[in-house]
Amino acid sequence: MCIILYTKIKNNFVLVKNRNSMYKRSIFIVHTLINDVEVVYLHDQCSGWIEGMNEYGTAITNTTLNLHDTAYSYMKDKKVKKSKIYHALGERDTHKILNTLTRKDKNYVLEGHTFAYINGVCYHIENNLKNDYILKKAKLNDVYTNHGKELDEGFTTGNGGFSSYLSQKIVKEELHPFTSYDDVAYTLNKNYVNIHPQFHTYKNAHITKKFKKDKKEYISTTGQIIMNVSDKEFVYYADKHSSTIKYSNALPKNYNPRIRVIIKDVQKRMTPRYKIFTKAFLRKTYKKYT
Repeated sequence: MCIILYTKIKNNFVLVKNRNSMYKRSIFIVHTLINDVEVVYLHDQCSGWIEGMNEYGTAITNTTLNLHDTAYSYMKDKKVKKSKIYHALGERDTHKILNTLTRKDKNYVLEGHTFAYINGVCYHIENNLKNDYILKKAKLNDVYTNHGKELDEGFTTGNGGFSSYLSQKIVKEELHPFTSYDDVAYTLNKNYVNIHPQFHTYKNAHITKKFKKDKKEYISTTGQIIMNVSDKEFVYYADKHSSTIKYSNALPKNYNPRIRVIIKDVQKRMTPRYKIFTKAFLRKTYKKYT
């Protein structure tokens, strides 16, 4: 289950994401100009998916509500120019950015929960593949995963529903005044001894299989994105085992970047070991979803 979070590190506003997949990902961090606007975005070479930020502090991240789409198969064209987020990052005006993200267009699809931080305000868009959408201002420390809040979409039953709900619940429980990028990333990468690894906020398919003792495919966290819109820093924690990462500098020669890019390696943290929630709560919640 992917997780997105709108929060602060000290006095800086940030958008955060744990990105999960059943397949190893080939990731490019692209630093370029779109419509003369400096942009840094994550580009998934497997699916064509992108999300990122620009020099004006606009940042956009998303988590899906499409039950049948772990690989964004609804994207008919994997070229970045077919992405609503790509075009939105090349704009400066709030109205134009929101219109780009919400307009109905068969060639440009964006669904799920989207955080869009624009000109000092964070917006939350919730929509489905038909582009039925709800647009509101987000609140600080809002957390979304893969189940709908306003729309009856996404994972609402079974292990998927339990995992989505529990991931959101864990992050909300762990929220505190963050002090650094590592503080945020490690908070979303804990080893809970009383919760099955399949339902951790940071997942590792190999560890899940060891507990499950089967040959099924399971989700791993491929990376963690932290976009600091206050200091204009794009931070990516790339999982050593479930993704490959390359940085692509496509800026003009002698251009002085306004956005700093920080890339770190990370893997599932096994220590320290934490306990969270009571057995009674976990049992009751699991029964509710399964």
